[in-house]
Amino acid sequence: MLRTQVLPVALAYQGQLAALWATPYLQQLRAALSPDKLPQEALLEKLQTHIQALWEGLAAAEAEWEALASLPLPEQAQKVHKTLTPLMQQLRTHADALEQLLPADSYPLPRYADLLFRLNPTEVRFV
Repeated sequence: MLRTQVLPVALAYQGQLAALWATPYLQQLRAALSPDKLPQEALLEKLQTHIQALWEGLAAAEAEWEALASLPLPEQAQKVHKTLTPLMQQLRTHADALEQLLPADSYPLPRYADLLFRLNPTEVRFV
């Protein structure tokens, strides 16, 4: 789900911000405010941090998952508990951070606030 739904939305939004950042107006504004960062620059950095962590974490989790196949079942369970579960918790931390940074209308999953407070069953969309 992270690779097929969250990452594509995050990368698209990052691309939109990067294109906005490249406009002459923002470059002039950046030069005038130097050394302070513009909010767009800070947001791009946060997005990049979480996107990169998700990308690397997914690769690590997939490698761990593939390594499980050669182990006996009891050892698989121990390895999942010891290595895969912490990796998945790290992935969730970065996905949760992206949920807060991405526009609500583009996030592909129901947000926590929607699930807890505002979700109308007729508005649920399945992707």
